[in-house]
Amino acid sequence: MKPYIEVIGESKYLETVQNYIADINIIVWTNRTKIPLNEVTILRNLCIESLLSNGLQESELKEGGMDVRERSLNRRRIRQEAKQKIIISCSDISRLIQAVSTLEKLFKKPRYSFTLDMRQPLFSTSLEVKEEAKKAAIKNAYSHAKLLVESANTNIENIVKIEELSPIVGESEVYNDELKNIVITAASSKSDANYRSLGNATREITVRYRVIFGIKSLSDTVRLNSADFE
Repeated sequence: MKPYIEVIGESKYLETVQNYIADINIIVWTNRTKIPLNEVTILRNLCIESLLSNGLQESELKEGGMDVRERSLNRRRIRQEAKQKIIISCSDISRLIQAVSTLEKLFKKPRYSFTLDMRQPLFSTSLEVKEEAKKAAIKNAYSHAKLLVESANTNIENIVKIEELSPIVGESEVYNDELKNIVITAASSKSDANYRSLGNATREITVRYRVIFGIKSLSDTVRLNSADFE
């Protein structure tokens, strides 16, 4: 087998949130035997009207379905609980939060509440940025290989193989599972302050390629990883 050197090249780029995604679970419960399906459906429709009247577009709202449960409070008391979900997908977090904050006035009854669950947002960047990062990773691999072979008094002859490795996705610090179980009811605090807009969150993506370079003859095969020299 001809001598070769194997290195891993890396580069980084940023992705920005394209869409924030939130689940609104509308909850109505009763201690009676009758399931409050009609109540929760009416409340759902009022929530949709409020969201659309306060900055959101119909294309940003999706149906999330219904859930009905019976819970035993004790031996004598049964609670019937009905839920309906509305899924919001919005590129502007300030519009999303402002629209959701208007729902509070609809939940005046103690039996009414809703939860706001933020999902992992959708990140994206341009194709040009991704392509440039790939090129930079290959160049980074070549730089590592060149440094190593020069230290061994030999030269690179050709590229034998290029293998794309799984990218490393950095943390964005955006709420997702941590917001679950937040319940908003009529007892929640109110604020008339305007929502201050900030830039959308970003996360760092590390692109990685394993590259094998053919080198001029050596007495022993050189097989090194660039990580050993960082």
